[in-house]
Amino acid sequence: MQAACAAGSPEAELARLEIATERDPLDVAQLTARGVLLDRLGRGEEAADLLETAALLAPEAPLAAAALANSLVHAGRFVQAVLRCSGRRSWRREISPCTTITPPR
Repeated sequence: MQAACAAGSPEAELARLEIATERDPLDVAQLTARGVLLDRLGRGEEAADLLETAALLAPEAPLAAAALANSLVHAGRFVQAVLRCSGRRSWRREISPCTTITPPR
C-alpha cells in the first residue's frame, strides 16, 4: 500500500482492495488495509466505518484498533476515538459533540 501511494497509484490499490474485500468480507487484513488507504486519501468517515468492521471481527488485533482510532480522529469523531483507545467499549454510544460522558459506576 505504501509503495502504491509513493508511486502515485493509490486509486489502483484501492480498487484492488475493494475487489479483495468483496471476495472475502471477513478478511481483517484486507479490510484494515483498505480502511487505512481510505484514511490516507482523506476519506475518514468511510475509513472509520470499514475499520470498525475490522475491529469488531478481530477485537484483539492492535493494528485494526489503532487504525480505527486514527481514522475516527481524522473524521472528527474525537469522543469515539478516545473511548476506543480507552477500551471502554461497553459504555460507548453515539454521542453528539455537546454531550458530556460519564462512565457508569
